[in-house]
Amino acid sequence: MAGSNTQSLVRVYIKAELLFVELCNLLEQYESWSSLCATADLDAVVELCCSSPTLFETNFRALRDKRRAAERLPDFIKVDCICVSLGPLKLSLEDNFQRAYETLLLVLKRTMTNDINEVKAYLTESTEMLSSRPQSVEDITIAQKNWREIDGRRDNMQAKSKGLLDLGSILGLHATGTHTDTASLSGKASSLSARWTAFTDQMEAFNEMIEIQKGTLKARLEENVIEQNQAIDKFAERWRALKPSGLELWDLDNVRKTFDDLNEPTCRVLKRQIDYF
Repeated sequence: MAGSNTQSLVRVYIKAELLFVELCNLLEQYESWSSLCATADLDAVVELCCSSPTLFETNFRALRDKRRAAERLPDFIKVDCICVSLGPLKLSLEDNFQRAYETLLLVLKRTMTNDINEVKAYLTESTEMLSSRPQSVEDITIAQKNWREIDGRRDNMQAKSKGLLDLGSILGLHATGTHTDTASLSGKASSLSARWTAFTDQMEAFNEMIEIQKGTLKARLEENVIEQNQAIDKFAERWRALKPSGLELWDLDNVRKTFDDLNEPTCRVLKRQIDYF
């Protein structure tokens, strides 16, 4: 019987082959939709792709557009005599879209928290350094070095602080209807932004403060010079008055009396002051 229907069987196999080709084409057509499903570490992907407020907003919008496009996918596609259901694909896509959305929110919150802590630490530590008044030439050198280091990081920290406001707006826009506490993070970002005016004024007033301290130290050193010169003059007068002449007797009592007259501890103190000066 097969022999008498050879041509018909050949046509069946040809049509079957064409049918499977169409099914393969259909599979390729929707294969790109499954790329999100194949992402194992979605958290790492989001952190890599979202390094700025603009990128966060771009990805939120792209996810929203993809979600709407997925909703428009047909439930069934008829390929010749076969009816292909896209229901399982649409359900899987919705689950993964929701997972991607939650991951975006999570990474956004974590980014804000880390940036808030970094900017806050920078402002707090820098303010403490700038508030201290140097008391010596060495202190002034250290303070100027600290100022240069603070100034070198200022632009980056200000950019992060401004970015926090943008991130807070994005979080408030896309976290609507969730349990995410947007007010707390946005409030912290705003409070940091308000500190920058005072910090900038403090940075600008630093050089003026240094000049004042230099003048104070100069006056203090001049006073010390005068005091030491007076002490040297007094010591010279005392030395001339009490300078021992040649001892006739070098017995222990005469030697002790000579050192007592010279007030030897005062000599040591004065010598240390002169060496330090």
